[in-house]
Amino acid sequence: MRETLQEIVAKSVPPQWLREVYGRFQRCYEEAFQHVANYPLLDAPERRHILPYLRRGLVEADARRWALDCGMHATVEDTETESHQFTFIRTGQICFTISKTTNGNALPTSCGFRKQHSHVNNMLMQQAMFPVIVAPAGDEDLIYAIITHGPTDNGQSLGFVSIGFPNSEMTGWAEPPVSIIEIQERQTRLFQKPELDLHEHTQEEQRTVPLKKDVRKKKDDEEGLGDEEGEAR
Repeated sequence: MRETLQEIVAKSVPPQWLREVYGRFQRCYEEAFQHVANYPLLDAPERRHILPYLRRGLVEADARRWALDCGMHATVEDTETESHQFTFIRTGQICFTISKTTNGNALPTSCGFRKQHSHVNNMLMQQAMFPVIVAPAGDEDLIYAIITHGPTDNGQSLGFVSIGFPNSEMTGWAEPPVSIIEIQERQTRLFQKPELDLHEHTQEEQRTVPLKKDVRKKKDDEEGLGDEEGEAR
């Protein structure tokens, strides 16, 4: 049975990165809004125009720094026309780019670099995922995912951060986007051993030790040994 893409993400990204990435996006949104709202030389139309650009800049710059701090590989890449740059993050079997979308299920607009990276996801459409994580030989062997984010209805604060896998033509999702918080919970279930297991094991030992003593005492009584002779054994 093939692994789900959520499981591959959970196994590929460091737990520390997954735990804090939502909060870091949230702080970037808050800082961008406060900076624009409190800039005295801007009126409302200019604030609305500048806010998405400042927000994107803060999110992508922080995402690169945080990825590097967590041992992931993060670079700034040029588009084919060199008219634009984007953040490219690699870890395990996964590579990411980052896009702002209108909602958690929306697909980013198709462009050169997204379409180029999405070609490798052809195997997702064929359901040919590997059951074991293997070290990729190069970028062409990585599964391409998009980290999407967007504001709440008021446009001020963070509304969602999701991870989705586009199909090989960048015309839809190979698997629908999932909240990054849900993937964090999945990672916890996959890799953390419940404390209950240890508790139950201890209780089992406490139940079996007296049982063995009772069995030995019963055997001694059947053989006609007294208490003193039994204890000497």
